[in-house]
Amino acid sequence: MKKTLAVIFTAILVALLVIPAGVALADQDYHTKMLPISLTQDGIDAGHTLRTGHLTTIHAEGPVNGLIRVYQLNGALPDTTYQICYVFPDEWYNYVAFYYWEDIHTDENGNGSFHQRVPPGGGTSVPQNMKIVFIEGGTPTYLPAWGVWVFYLPPHPNAGEEVIAFETEVFEICFDQDW
Repeated sequence: MKKTLAVIFTAILVALLVIPAGVALADQDYHTKMLPISLTQDGIDAGHTLRTGHLTTIHAEGPVNGLIRVYQLNGALPDTTYQICYVFPDEWYNYVAFYYWEDIHTDENGNGSFHQRVPPGGGTSVPQNMKIVFIEGGTPTYLPAWGVWVFYLPPHPNAGEEVIAFETEVFEICFDQDW
């Protein structure tokens, strides 16, 4: 009986010492960051709501997933689709939101989530400032010279009826998914 208790005690002690070290090492390799998603003034004016929202980024750096992003909206308008777009707040991209056919749809309670898996590598390591915006309504325009779909934003003369309902803060990103 004493031998069994000693084995159990040793197993518990090893588990208590090893598991936290493993979690700490995993956090060093797989950094997780969270950005708040906020309701914009244009969103408020258009009748949009948002109780909470956040974007969680997990740097998996694996052979299949280089980056995992989880977008979460809570208390937004029910049964609404928002287009997830990238905005680069500098003069060259002024008034253009890049749309990559990523949408988040809310349920009857106004809750929605979208999981994006980004493959490893690719892109450039030049850091740029950007923010993510959530657009409701409007139709994107295809720009063949760039090979992308965009929404034109006011005061651009081609801006449509879209509303930027939510946005993240501006953050720095490298397109090798290292932000």
